Amino acid sequence: MKKVLISFFTFLSIILIANMSSASSDFEFENLNFDATLNEDGSMDVIETWDIQVNGMTNTLFKTFNLDKSRFSGITDVRVYETKETGDEEPFKLKNEEVLHVDKNCYYALVNSNGKFEIAWGINERRGHKTYKVYYKFNDCIKKYTDIAELYWQCIGRDFEVDIGKVTGTIHIPNYEAPKDTIRAWAHGPLNGNIEIVSGQKVTFDLDFFDAGNYVEVRLAMPEQIFNIEALNTNRLDTILAEETVLADEANIAREEYRKRLEEEEKTERAFALGLQGLGGLFAILGVFKIGKYNNILKENPKKEPEFKLDYYRDIPDEGATPAEAGFLYYFGKSTLNAQLPKIFSATILDLALKQYISFEVVDTKKKKEQIRIRVIDKDTSNLKDDEQKIYELLQKIQGKEDSFNMKDLEKYAKKHYSTFLEKLETIPGIAENIVAAKGLYETKTKDEGDKWAGKIAAFSLTFVLGIVLLFINWIIGAILMAISIICMSYCSKISNRFNGLTQKGINAKEQWKGLKNYMKDYSMIDDREVPELVVWEKYLIYATVFGIADEVLKQLKVQYPELTDENYTSGTYMGLMYSHNLNSTFINTLNESVAHAYNTGVSTRASYDYSNTSSGSGFGGGFSGGGGFSGGGFGGGGRRRTLNN
Repeated sequence: MKKVLISFFTFLSIILIANMSSASSDFEFENLNFDATLNEDGSMDVIETWDIQVNGMTNTLFKTFNLDKSRFSGITDVRVYETKETGDEEPFKLKNEEVLHVDKNCYYALVNSNGKFEIAWGINERRGHKTYKVYYKFNDCIKKYTDIAELYWQCIGRDFEVDIGKVTGTIHIPNYEAPKDTIRAWAHGPLNGNIEIVSGQKVTFDLDFFDAGNYVEVRLAMPEQIFNIEALNTNRLDTILAEETVLADEANIAREEYRKRLEEEEKTERAFALGLQGLGGLFAILGVFKIGKYNNILKENPKKEPEFKLDYYRDIPDEGATPAEAGFLYYFGKSTLNAQLPKIFSATILDLALKQYISFEVVDTKKKKEQIRIRVIDKDTSNLKDDEQKIYELLQKIQGKEDSFNMKDLEKYAKKHYSTFLEKLETIPGIAENIVAAKGLYETKTKDEGDKWAGKIAAFSLTFVLGIVLLFINWIIGAILMAISIICMSYCSKISNRFNGLTQKGINAKEQWKGLKNYMKDYSMIDDREVPELVVWEKYLIYATVFGIADEVLKQLKVQYPELTDENYTSGTYMGLMYSHNLNSTFINTLNESVAHAYNTGVSTRASYDYSNTSSGSGFGGGFSGGGGFSGGGFGGGGRRRTLNN
């Protein structure tokens, strides 16, 4: 099951990585190789080869060593090189000063301020593959006894800060006429590592993937005659064998437990995989039957089309339709009415002016710029429809005790009383839906049926995801299930659109409103046309405002009715106002912009308010076990230096 889940989440990760930018580590440590040569004087020369991939700004790399006089006497002969693509080694320049960021192509090797021996070198790279070699010598790291000589070396300590793709190592033993079986070797650390005695002069170890926070160490027992150093007057081999036997037994027990756990997981995984395949196959079969069923439903419920196609429609489809009603039908299937509320609000203001519930007036300001003011007339509103009444009441609240208000007052009210302002406006779509339904143009039950089919799309999206998972188990079943899921989702979408709520009468009305919009927009380009009276255009402009084409209509009117530009021309509503007093077509533009700004101000204020309140024992090679050798070797690097405590 683990493999299945890993595969699935790996698939999702690839998609996420391909579509988003995320922060990555400064570099990836691909390989770390140790090449160590033991010397007859008890010292050990080490060459560390670092293969890294730089992904971001990396200034300084460094490694620290715990100083332990009981293990070795010191570290000397430090050199740092960069290996070029040609194979040449470019030496770094030595600087005997501890600094936070080392200059590029320079290094230091000294006891740092924390009492540890530190090798640090500057690379100052942003991107690319780099190979570095670090040379150094451990002095007096071989312990000689009366029966053996011992090397106990922790080449990577627990404070190594990054993961490594692969760790390898070779230890060269001085040339001595000794058979292979006189060398014993153990390695400690992750249990997936191995150590091998290649010959009497060579031991190798390797580890696939090193997790930061773990460690790697090597222990060798060799013939004491190899080393020309002073020996301690005691035997050591039996003690080492006893210690390593305990560690090897513990490691083997852990491996056995891990093997059993893997077997159990594999059994569970196989059962889970079979279950998923069975479930996927069942869903695929059911999906085939569903496709047949859905196809019949589509045949029984053909798509409703307008009974007549209209390029243009001159008459107002419904003389008594409010802007919200017209907007509900015109924008149906294209946009939610909530998204069009600023246009509905502006158009209703014009509608109320035409019905003489409000009036407009122009006043001069000190800045010599004319200003539009709205005066709400106190009168009986029983003849108004509910959506009109809501906006009339809202305009009364904006006017308050004053005799009129301007566009700035409207915006201030929307910001200060955003709750009341939005509450009034956001009830209008529901009111318009009820009014349209009462006229037989819309059916709530039919819309509910469409919503149910839309919900089925979500269910089939889950079977599609199951198909993706099955691709990693049985790609045939997975691909079939995904294909069937897509077909079923397509059918559900089509059926949902068939049950969108509009009746045949409503579809016809929608076509008429679309035709009226085209007529108003293209009026000047229509060859065979009559000139509607200005009073008709006053009503046209209300719906033109709903459809967002008022500015285009006004430009045509200016040409068709030149008398509108006469300063002496007056009308009972707003038509003359638009072309007199130097306002021209800016009247409706100003109204629309102010209403839209007021609405957006209310929405953003509400959002801001809501947010602020949200709160092996023999030693002849084998696997790794546990242990604890000298040094360790912590590591750090990157654009920002860190102090390591090994």
